[in-house]
Amino acid sequence: MKAIQATAITEHFRKSGVPVPSHFNQSMMFRCAKRLNPYTFKSTMRLLCGYHEALRAFWNGEQLVVRDQTCLNLVLIEEHDLRRSVDFKADMLPVVRRLQSTINLAGGPLVHSALFHLPEFDVVFMAVHHLVIDGVSWRIITEDLNSIYSQLLTGAGRVKLPRIRCTFAEYAEAVHKYAVSDELTRETPYWKVVSEGIRKVMKGAPAASGKPGNVSFSAGKDVTQKVLKDCVGKYDVEINDLLLTALARAWKKVTGQDKIALSMEGHGREPFGENPPEMERVVGWFTTIYPVLVDGTTEDIAEHVKQTAATMHSIPNKGFGYGTLLHLTGHEELACNPMITFNYLGSFEEGGDADRFFTMDSELPKGGDVSPLNFGRGVPLSINCLTVKGCLTGSLGFDTGIFSEEKSYNLMDEFKKQLALL
Repeated sequence: MKAIQATAITEHFRKSGVPVPSHFNQSMMFRCAKRLNPYTFKSTMRLLCGYHEALRAFWNGEQLVVRDQTCLNLVLIEEHDLRRSVDFKADMLPVVRRLQSTINLAGGPLVHSALFHLPEFDVVFMAVHHLVIDGVSWRIITEDLNSIYSQLLTGAGRVKLPRIRCTFAEYAEAVHKYAVSDELTRETPYWKVVSEGIRKVMKGAPAASGKPGNVSFSAGKDVTQKVLKDCVGKYDVEINDLLLTALARAWKKVTGQDKIALSMEGHGREPFGENPPEMERVVGWFTTIYPVLVDGTTEDIAEHVKQTAATMHSIPNKGFGYGTLLHLTGHEELACNPMITFNYLGSFEEGGDADRFFTMDSELPKGGDVSPLNFGRGVPLSINCLTVKGCLTGSLGFDTGIFSEEKSYNLMDEFKKQLALL
C-alpha cells in the first residue's frame, strides 16, 4: 500500500465537514447491448480497478491510500435477477440506494457496482466515491470498460489497454512541487484582489439554514444550439463566458445586486510547472474550485459578453493555482465564501458509438449520489448544468433559509430568458 499526498481538492473535502463524508459519490448506469456474461463482467471490473490506481484507494481521514493490485477487496460486485419483475425500476431503487449509501471510506472499496438482469435487457450500475473520480474520469472508465469486456469475451489471453503515463500519486507529487514554485507564488496578488472583492459583496449575507431545496431547468434545444454554436462563433468566446453573462444578468434582475460572487468548478487537468504530468488517461478527482466576481450591470448584452470574457480570461491558468495556494501553502487570507457554485459539465450525449457494449443510460434510477444531509454546506446556491441530447439542462440546489423556492424558479426562468437574448 502507498499513501497519496493531499491535493487541493482532497483538502477541500477534508475541511468541508460534510456530515456524511462516505455518501459523496458520482454514479453511472450503463445499458448493455446484449445480455451480459456475469463471470466476464466480474473479471472486467476487477481488471478495471486493478488498472486504475485511484479506484483501488481508501481514505484514512487525511489522505488516500492505494491498495496493491492483488488485494481481493478492490470492488463490490452484486448481481440481481429482475427478469420477471413487473416494475423493475421500483425494484432497482432500494438496491442502488443501498449501494450509494454504504461505501466504507476507511475500509473500502470505494467502487460499488451491480449487474441487473431486466426483462428486456441488462444494465450495469456503478457508484464511486467522489474522492477518486470526476466527470472526465467517467469517459476514461467507459472506454476501458468496453475495451476490457470485449477482449475478455473474445478470449484474449492478455488484456491490452493504452499506457497510463502518470499515476495519480505522481500527479499529487507534482502538485506539491508546483506549490512552492515562483510561478505559482506570482498568482497570489491576483487571488487576493478577487477574494477581497467577494468578501465585500458577501458582507452581511445571511447564514445558511442547512435545509435544502432543488429546482430543475431546461433551456430547450433551439436556445441551446444557438448558445453553443452560433453565439460562441459570433462573440468569439467560450461557452462559460456566455453562461455566466446570462447568469449575472439574471441575478441582477431577480436580486437587484450588481455583482455575483461565484465559486467556479473546472476539470483541473490544465498543464502546470516545467514538466507537466500527462493526465489524459488518469482516473481521479482533479476538479479545481476557484472564486470569480462577475459584474451584472452592463446593459448592452454584446458588451456584457465581452466584459465577462475578459474577466474569465484574466484568471491565471483557468483557476488551477487558487486551491493549491489556499490549501497546500497556507495562504488562508485567500479564503472567501461566494454565494453560488457554478459548474458546466459539458456535453454528455447518451448512446455513443453503435459498436459499444456499454452505453450511458439516464432513464433508470441511481438512488442519489450525495446524502441530503451533505447539501447546503458552505455555498448557499449550487448550479450544475450539462448538455444532453442537444439540450442544456441542469439544476439549482438552494438553501431554503437564504433563497426561497419562488426566487429560485424566478432565477432559473430569467437565466433561460437571458440565454435566449444572447
